[in-house]
Amino acid sequence: MTIFPQRMKRLTAVVLQADADELTRRLLNAGIMDFIDIQRTDRELGLQPGPGTPAGTESRTSGAPEPTDIADMEDIRRRIEMFLQNARLPLPQSSTLDAGSLKRVNLQDAGRELDKLAAGIQQIRENQQSAQQEIHRLQELRRQISRFAEITETAPPGSYLDIQAGTIGRSRYNSLVNGLKTFPAYVHRGGSDTEREDVSSPGNSPGSHRSADSAEYPVLLIFLNRDAERIGQLLDRVGWKTIDIPPEFRGMRTKALEELDQKIKEAEKRQKDLASSAGKQVEERRSWLEETWQNLRMNELFSTMQNNYGKTRETVVFSGWIPSHRSRETAEIIEKASEGRCFLEWTAPEQDTSISKEQVPVLLEHNRALLPFQWLVENYSIPRYGSIDPTVLVTATYLLMFGLMFGDAGHGAVLMLAGIIIHLIRKRSARKSGKFPTVDTTAKLGELITWCGGAAVIMGILFGSYFGNPWLPPLWFDYHGIVAGHGGGSGAAPFITSIYDILGVTIKFGIGIIGIGILLNCISRFRAGDWFHLIFDHGGLLAGWFYAGGVYAGFRFVQSGYAVLPPAGILLGTIGIPLLLFAAKAPTEFIIKQRESARSSGFAPSSFRLSLIPNFLMDWIVELLELFTSYLSNTLSFMRIAGLGIAHVSLMIAFFQIAGSISSTIGSTAVLILGNAVVIILEGLSAGIQALRLHYYEFFSKYFCGSGRVYHPISLRRNT
Repeated sequence: MTIFPQRMKRLTAVVLQADADELTRRLLNAGIMDFIDIQRTDRELGLQPGPGTPAGTESRTSGAPEPTDIADMEDIRRRIEMFLQNARLPLPQSSTLDAGSLKRVNLQDAGRELDKLAAGIQQIRENQQSAQQEIHRLQELRRQISRFAEITETAPPGSYLDIQAGTIGRSRYNSLVNGLKTFPAYVHRGGSDTEREDVSSPGNSPGSHRSADSAEYPVLLIFLNRDAERIGQLLDRVGWKTIDIPPEFRGMRTKALEELDQKIKEAEKRQKDLASSAGKQVEERRSWLEETWQNLRMNELFSTMQNNYGKTRETVVFSGWIPSHRSRETAEIIEKASEGRCFLEWTAPEQDTSISKEQVPVLLEHNRALLPFQWLVENYSIPRYGSIDPTVLVTATYLLMFGLMFGDAGHGAVLMLAGIIIHLIRKRSARKSGKFPTVDTTAKLGELITWCGGAAVIMGILFGSYFGNPWLPPLWFDYHGIVAGHGGGSGAAPFITSIYDILGVTIKFGIGIIGIGILLNCISRFRAGDWFHLIFDHGGLLAGWFYAGGVYAGFRFVQSGYAVLPPAGILLGTIGIPLLLFAAKAPTEFIIKQRESARSSGFAPSSFRLSLIPNFLMDWIVELLELFTSYLSNTLSFMRIAGLGIAHVSLMIAFFQIAGSISSTIGSTAVLILGNAVVIILEGLSAGIQALRLHYYEFFSKYFCGSGRVYHPISLRRNT
């Protein structure tokens, strides 16, 4: 663990064009280089477009992809991902790929295969839609029929049904049934079983068939009256003859409902079969889809990497950033791929003043457990290269702040459980989708909640608070008892007996945090050789001197019962001298800027003028006011830690009092459960936000130097 980002080196390399493809494969497998735009170098050296551009394709090997196809490759890869995700299949992991197995992709063939798969799935989707529509029609018809006591010619009030009976030629019955398939309708054919067999028997003579065709069926037809016009047209076409409802149809209600239920079940089963068949089609092509996805991913990265190359007639030039501890590994990769036919130049940003710190990428490497706190830091800004990376410190200070504001072992245990559940759910979801859980914001939030819950458990044990109850004696001091007015004087801190003592604890904690911020700023400025800001910055040596003197004077004043300040000599040495020295800030800054301007323009710097003294004096006064007000407000701001902690305890006391006033055991228990839930949610959220605010505004403002750029090598180890 370190409080500084990893050291980086810039590599500029020249290799032969013949070695470019093999080198690209090896660098891609290593995932080690964050490339620099070579275009400026191209113009300086008069380079032609690199082998990653159309003009350079004559030097490419047969296995190398055309970079102009990168967009098409990405499009096809995204389509494959969509098929796999819709079939609930995990995405392939690029971390298992080997660029040595890279093959040229025929994008047209791959596109045609995906089109075929899409067409088959689309047909299934259309069939699913038809089945769903049929289910809706049958269900609507069943709801209407269920309102009848029995089948009669007269529909009950409010019914949307039309009931008809009629006769139809037996040869036209199938035409009627087929025509009714697009409508929510129930049709039942009457007649004896013998008559049906006579008509359907294959042994009948031609004469008997003609006799059967001339016969007619009695048919019962039930449909929604909104379709009356179109069904009427169908009935006219098939020769329907309306009759009174025969007695044999009057007891058909139960049978009609049973037949409709059976049809609904068949339609639902058909729909489920269709849904599974879509997944089966993707499953059958899974091997091809995964293989194609992996090869496309490798080709994309291969082309992206070669697009960063510039070339001369015979050579390839590229440049990029490498972590210092991997520079030897990188050199060996390039030398092996080129068989020693290479030129390598390494540049450390600390040794080259022409390299701006904003240009150097930042690599933050921390233990897996610290990633949620690294996320909090990155949410504020990426630390600039060479500056302080506060992740390790934030881990300790954030948890301590949260615990002080949310010190209850029971509530903390609930938070831990909630965080673990959130993390596991998101991790499982990420595994199914093929994405890394470490880059999932919700998963990191779950881990952060788990850490905060653990901090609350520890502080709750120190305060002796378990769901607002003093089930065990406190190890530090009785927070709950002090707020309630009947505690204090117990645990390892018997001198903490009042709310003012708790406020004093948080003030001292804040002073420590601000002091650490000043120390970190001084270390960062010293490492960078920024002597002006080391001395005159608001988090520099003079400001630290002034703040230490002010803290000393403040504590002496409080210890005297708010009656006596330290002696004048001590005040002069601790507060007066640093304030006087701040008067040199404006003139010193003026001189430095004049010299820099002179160096850039080539003219002699402007001479110091007495007319500037009033401006310098005004700058000094404003500087002192800003210094005093900012440090005073920053220090007092930490009282919110005590405020949130007191509010947390006070809410629990209020809910216990409400529960005690309810005579019903069930009601009292419900109030306590609801009260604990409200406290956990509201106070937990407030404590998390306030701890974050104290870091961003009171801690980071003293030393943090942001606007850095994340180290982002082209690598197979990334799925994005």
